[in-house]
This record gives sequence, structure tokens and C-alpha cells, in this order.
Amino acid sequence: MESNRNDQYEQILNKLSAEVDSLNSKQSEEAKMSKTVGNSPAIRRVLDQIYMVAPTSMTVILQGESGTGKELFSSLIHQRSTRSKNEYLALDCGAIPDSLIESELFGYEKGAFTGAISRKQGVFERANGGTLLLDEITNLNQSAQTKLLRVLQERKFTRISGTKSISFDVRIIAASNIKISEAVKKGAFRLDLYHRLNEFQVDLPLLCERLDDIPVLAKYYLLQTNIELNKQISSFTLPAMKKLISYRWPGNVRELRNIVRRAVLFCSGDVIDLEHIILNEILENIDQTYIEQIESGKGLKEIISDVSKRIERNLINYALEKTKGNKSKAANFLQIERMTLYSKLKEMHASSENFSKK
Repeated sequence: MESNRNDQYEQILNKLSAEVDSLNSKQSEEAKMSKTVGNSPAIRRVLDQIYMVAPTSMTVILQGESGTGKELFSSLIHQRSTRSKNEYLALDCGAIPDSLIESELFGYEKGAFTGAISRKQGVFERANGGTLLLDEITNLNQSAQTKLLRVLQERKFTRISGTKSISFDVRIIAASNIKISEAVKKGAFRLDLYHRLNEFQVDLPLLCERLDDIPVLAKYYLLQTNIELNKQISSFTLPAMKKLISYRWPGNVRELRNIVRRAVLFCSGDVIDLEHIILNEILENIDQTYIEQIESGKGLKEIISDVSKRIERNLINYALEKTKGNKSKAANFLQIERMTLYSKLKEMHASSENFSKK
């Protein structure tokens, strides 16, 4: 009896020990991830969502602008899933010609077309039991979307020129740099495919929305590049870090990585200073308003017209202020006809009663 009781105690202790080890391992992983991607509230929300959905079999949509880390977080979902020991594949749907996308997805049989000298497995077959990232999925044409929908519904496919249906067990992660719901509204993406994929959705924040993470990310990329370039740079000066934090980061985390790598390359000392931080000045000098306008669908001509009108309005107001409302002098100052000034003021909905006519 005493022996049985001791065996039970030992089993309980072993179970508790295993649970503690597992908890410590998870905490260690999360601490490592914080050092890799940051610990801002925005990124913590993303990590919490990923830790929640990863162990399930749910299909996940990852949405975020280019450079926000979709592949990194897709890989993290796979690593923390029950499929982690099986294959993880990523297919960039935007990099494959329409004529080849079906063969990349489902494979083909020998002789299916000119050049098909042997059988080829597609990514669905190769990732069986694992995870498949369909990156930039909104680039798929309508035909490919239709075939993908049918395959996801039936959970089986046929190679090109094949006769045998092949069943598969693959966890799908769909990534897009635009909101898929917006592509649906524009008729560029099938609504039924969107609903089939959208079991769980994670929206990735822009780097400018998580400035607290920039020192962490910059240090991480610094250490990575030190190893690659065999350098021993320790840190950033305060002015250099301030410059990184104050930048708008249109290229997001990918742009930060490239700039830090370039800074490490240029730096000959042991600290990265202001002179080593070379930003993309073309994008840096573009007003964020114009970037938002072009991304919302406005054309270049329309934006330039808006910019011209804004500059014109500001200069006219400046001239009127400088001449204390004297339109004749203002017209002379601007080197335009007085009637032209009146016409432009009318377009600006400016009342002539606000200014003295002389």
C-alpha cells in the first residue's frame, strides 16, 4: 500500500515538473519573441492573438502593409501549432504568372504540357500535414480563386492532367498587403473564398504605430548584422536613435532592417551615430497626406492638382496679407493680372468684401 502511494506521489510530481518545464519554456519563447519583434501594446495584441489561434486548426488571414512581418508571424503560427514538426511552405501568389499558378498549387503529371518531363508535386501536396502560407493571395486571378475555393471545400485536388483525386491535410494561412474585404468590394476577390478563409483574422500594425519597438528591433538587427559582417558594434548614439524614432517608416520593419544593416556596414567604430543613419529622403520628404491619398485610390494628376491649388491658395493669402488686402498690389506681387486674381479668389470662395479695393 505504501509503495503504491509513493508511486502515485512520484507520478504527480513528475507531471507537475513537466508542466513547470513547459511553462518555463513558453515564457522563455515569449521573452525571446519580445526581443525579436518588440513589446509595444500593438504588437502584444498581435502576439496574444497568434498564441491563441496557433494551436487550433483554423485558417488564418494575416493583413498588413508590405514590410510589417507577415511571413515572420505566419512562421510563428506554424511553430506554435501541433504541425510544427511537419512542413511549412510559403507561396508568393504575386510572383507567379497566371499560367503557372495552378501547377504551383496542385502539381502536374508527366507530359501535361511541353516541358513537363516528369511529375511535379504542388505546394498542397508537399505541405501535407503541415502549414501553407499563400502570400499576397489577392493577386490570384478569378480562375485560380475558383479552383482554390473548390479544393478548400472538398479537401482534395487533382494534378494537372491527372485522374486521381489526392486528399490533403494542410493548414492554410492567407496573407495580404491590402484588406481582402476591400478587394471583395471592388470585385477583385471572391466573397465566398474570403468567407472560407476568414476563420480568424490578424491585422498587423504599421511600424509608425509601434514606435516603442524601434529600439528593440534596431538592436536585434544590429546584433544580427554584427554576426554577418563580423563586427562588434555595441549600440546607437542618442541622436541616431532619435532619428530612427522620428522617421515615418513607409517601408515598415523591412525598411528598418535595411537601414540598420546599411548603418552597420558604414560604421567603422563601435557605436552607430547620426552620420551612419541614411534614410530614404525621397519618401521622407513626401507629406503623409499625399501618401494616404495615393493609397486610397487617388490618381497622381488629381493629387498634383490638389497640391497646386493648396500652394496657390497659400501664396495668394500671403500676398494679400503682405499688401494688407490690396488686390492690385497683391496681383503685382504675384505677377498676375488683377482680374486673374479676382477669378482665383472667386474659386477659393473668398468674399471680395474681406479685402479693400484700391
